[in-house]
Amino acid sequence: ALLLTAEKRRNEALLIALRDSERINELNEQAKEVLKTELNDVRRANVPRTRDGVDLLYLKNVVIKGYETGEVQRLLDVLSTLLQFTPDEDRRARKSFSRGVGSSASSSVLGLIPPGSPFAKLFGS
Repeated sequence: ALLLTAEKRRNEALLIALRDSERINELNEQAKEVLKTELNDVRRANVPRTRDGVDLLYLKNVVIKGYETGEVQRLLDVLSTLLQFTPDEDRRARKSFSRGVGSSASSSVLGLIPPGSPFAKLFGS
């Protein structure tokens, strides 16, 4: 009977240790997820948000929205402002869209950026 009581106590202690270990493992998994999130935040923070005074995230969202909605005139307004089109570049861009060269949102809006523009390298053109 004494041996049985000792075994019960040992089993109870092992169960408590197992629960503690499982809880520690759960907390470690939670900490791991928090650290992953923080690491991603740090990585995003280290990516330049602006280039030559242009908010790249805003520019990206404007271009995507222009493609999605087909609102070419609004897209041209924003691109002209952000990329500082000269009056001639703005006129040429609007003329090409009015002729139908860029009449669909799937056409290359990025083709509007002149090769000599300081923003041409931003888009790899």
